[in-house]
Amino acid sequence: FSDVEGFSRLTEAVAPARLVELSNRYFTMAEDVIHRHHGTVDKFIGDGVLAFFNAPNAVPRHAQEACDAALEFLSQLPAFRAFARTPTATRTRIGLQTGQVLVGNMGSENRMQYTVIGNTVNVAARLEGYVGEANAITIGGETNRLLAGAFPTESLGEFQLKGLEKKIEAYKVLRGSAADA
Repeated sequence: FSDVEGFSRLTEAVAPARLVELSNRYFTMAEDVIHRHHGTVDKFIGDGVLAFFNAPNAVPRHAQEACDAALEFLSQLPAFRAFARTPTATRTRIGLQTGQVLVGNMGSENRMQYTVIGNTVNVAARLEGYVGEANAITIGGETNRLLAGAFPTESLGEFQLKGLEKKIEAYKVLRGSAADA
């Protein structure tokens, strides 16, 4: 999951046509990076992006590819900010979690969508939304384990995430996660 921090303030400050232009540019940048790292963009949710790795095709180093994509995406934000020239900061929070999910066509009798569902998705959303910092990547314990030291991380501790019974260990990826990136 990724999300633009302060997007609501931006909607107040920017004309709708310009907001669409900025959103489209941001989403294109995200999608290009995700595809380069063998991920699948599930959907754009307001100002957020939901993507997954390791489906429909197996990606042997999926946790590393997801983290590489997140780092590359963050590295492109300064160029996006230069293009956007918005009156409010354009910062992004990213949450990654690894685990079992169900991937496939879901929906109603009249409208189906290829998507992903499961606790892993909920945890990633909450890591991004409730634990993550601006221009940082927050990962769950299983993602940290699979990265096996490929990226330096810092434990943020255990969190009781909204709507979940089990506490989740969260980590911050240190490389490329400066708040002013």
